[in-house]
Amino acid sequence: MTALLLTTIFLVAEPDQNATPELLSEHPTIQQMHEEAVRRRGGRQIQLCEECCRIAQRWANHMASTRSFGHGGGEQIIAQGYPTVSACFSGWIGSSGHRAWVLSNSTRCGWGFQRSSSGRCYWVGVFRKGEAAATAE
Repeated sequence: MTALLLTTIFLVAEPDQNATPELLSEHPTIQQMHEEAVRRRGGRQIQLCEECCRIAQRWANHMASTRSFGHGGGEQIIAQGYPTVSACFSGWIGSSGHRAWVLSNSTRCGWGFQRSSSGRCYWVGVFRKGEAAATAE
């Protein structure tokens, strides 16, 4: 009798960053970035803002698609090349200017991440103070 060997292969796919979920703030990578920010802030909370996430994600998409690296303006931090959320935040915390934003007294933030066609990672954080603007949906 011949034994049948079954092999199960599990592929873990990275979430499609080009697909826009209904709420960016619910995307697993964005959630992971926010959790890391709160951890780096010593547990001090900051509101994860959908509007800020849209701004951050739009800029991350832009940098990845154009393979450019530069600030889009405003209260924003950017990074490129870091392979993980933790590595990106270590880079931000290691830079006094970026650390100041992560640890700031901003009341709202948003995060964005995109991988270029060559595999390079682009990271963006956006910060705001005050209440979120009301949006018509």
